[in-house]
Amino acid sequence: MNKKIKVTQKTKVVDYKGQKYYLCCPGCDSEFIKNPEKFVR
Repeated sequence: MNKKIKVTQKTKVVDYKGQKYYLCCPGCDSEFIKNPEKFVR
């Protein structure tokens, strides 16, 4: 997804291949971890 979000101290962050990805909601981290290539370009 290419969604703009407001990053705060509570924003979930996942490191993938040396890049930080900020996630929009709590459930997104498990979806990202299952299939990160779906979310990155």
